[in-house]
Amino acid sequence: LLATEVQLDQTRLFLEDAQNRVAIMRSRVEFLTGDPLPENAVPDKAVISPGLTSIGTNAAVNRPEAAARSFDVKASKAQLRGVRSDFYPQIALSARYEQANPNMLDFPPVDEWKDDAFAGVTLSWNLLDWGLTRAKVAEAAAQAEQARLRLSQVEEQISLQVREAQINLQDAVSRVAVAERAGKSAERNLQRSEEHTSELQSLAYLV
Repeated sequence: LLATEVQLDQTRLFLEDAQNRVAIMRSRVEFLTGDPLPENAVPDKAVISPGLTSIGTNAAVNRPEAAARSFDVKASKAQLRGVRSDFYPQIALSARYEQANPNMLDFPPVDEWKDDAFAGVTLSWNLLDWGLTRAKVAEAAAQAEQARLRLSQVEEQISLQVREAQINLQDAVSRVAVAERAGKSAERNLQRSEEHTSELQSLAYLV
């Protein structure tokens, strides 16, 4: 009877530890993905495969470090497009309208209000500095590739963390199920031991 009671207490401790692991792993999955888990949610068995799973994709969107790297990639691409634009002619349009007294654009100036308007088109094309432009484009392209690689690295880290959290949560949930079965078994053993002890006490009383 004493051994059965000890076994039951140990099983209860094991069950409590398993439940705590489930709570910790649920919190970690929610932290890593940025999405709350439904009550009693159990993730699908983790599959070790390249790329992000659907939950990993959500994590890549919700995690601030991934969002920051994504903005870096967009900024580097925009910078690359801006540098490449130096290869092409630049067109500028300008227009102006004003009133002045005297209007210094008139000659000779007259002491009265005069209107003037101006519209123009400016075309510029730097044909003698392509070597520098090519170097700037190469530098911007390298920076854009570095930003893309940094984003890819963060996504891979997030994918790994999410898979680890899923596996740990599965393990914790399995521990709870095993502990619950062990607890029921220990309770039945305790009940049988108590019944057997009662029978022995009855026999001893009769003797």
